Amino acid sequence: MRVVFNSYQTFGAGGPQKYASLFQSELRKRAIDVVGLALVQQPHGARAMKPFWKHEEGGDRFIAHLNLESECVVRSARPGIPKIVRDVARKVTRILATLKPDQVVLNGFSLSNWYLAQAATNLRIPFHFSHHGCWFAEIPTTLPKAAQTRMLSMERWATEHADTNIYLNPWSQSQVRKAYPGARRTNDLIIPLPFNRLFLKRATRLPIEKNKRPVVGFVGRWDPIKRVDFVRKLAERMPHIQFICHTHVGGRKSLMDEENRFSKAVHVLKPVSQTLLPAFYRACDLLILPSRFDVSPTVVMEAALQGRGTLISPEVGWTDAYAKNDMDTWIVRKTDLATWQHAIEQHLKKKPGPAFRTHLLKAHHPKTVFDAWASLIS
Repeated sequence: MRVVFNSYQTFGAGGPQKYASLFQSELRKRAIDVVGLALVQQPHGARAMKPFWKHEEGGDRFIAHLNLESECVVRSARPGIPKIVRDVARKVTRILATLKPDQVVLNGFSLSNWYLAQAATNLRIPFHFSHHGCWFAEIPTTLPKAAQTRMLSMERWATEHADTNIYLNPWSQSQVRKAYPGARRTNDLIIPLPFNRLFLKRATRLPIEKNKRPVVGFVGRWDPIKRVDFVRKLAERMPHIQFICHTHVGGRKSLMDEENRFSKAVHVLKPVSQTLLPAFYRACDLLILPSRFDVSPTVVMEAALQGRGTLISPEVGWTDAYAKNDMDTWIVRKTDLATWQHAIEQHLKKKPGPAFRTHLLKAHHPKTVFDAWASLIS
């Protein structure tokens, strides 16, 4: 049994790259031949490179540099999928054919994954689609209307043609089914993200100096969907609390004023090694995620394993797990500053309940997660 899944040229520090590495190594332990296919954007004007193999201890990856025509997809004001994009899909089909997979797995969605889904369908190879994010909620509204419609049609097509749709939690399943009614399958599965064993160990070294003020933390990429502006407003409204943020701020002229205001109100800690994240969580009294849409942010799980709770909006995928494990009051169901301020003050001295930790250790244990994947594939 050979499975091809979407991989990366390098396994960097980012969450998707780390998960790709873990996915491949864990399935190989279960006697499944797993090959990572990395479709890499070829630099503009560069000479064409032949695809090549990377043989590593964790598994084999096939690296193919192509002009993925991403600018055409997100910028063209013409409706429909351009011929030049369909030409790339045919190239990817030829590449996938050389790997001779029995099944294909898409972890998350991207233009590369759309190409991979098209190739699998062209070759009549079953493909499974794990929804780690949702374009229908994340596509910038600043893009041309034709581009937004095109990208939605790509995600809808992959969702409706997948042999199996896999969701990280019941909340994300309901959101996808609402957006794409044709996505409903009788064989839908919930397979969550696994926890990192690193967060089971009690951290001792703190990455920040604690003062007498309580500490509220925020972890996430700098993105409007995370409502970073709302975090800043909370910090300005609550000077008796120290707000700290683990993110990268800077580099975009269009957001320069907002970034400067954010940095004045919130203590920004530049991204640190993942080995220091447990200490970051323990330095906080409480964490917050007021996101507009967040499928399954691992910060909730990581912080809880370090004994710290996270207040979330109803648009965060942990709502079902919270409601079933005595954490319902940690869901802040209104979006106004006053409600969030009250919730923060009410939860500063609280810790997540034992039922939630028990749930994490059982449902999100790497063995549980990857046994479920192996069962699906085999």
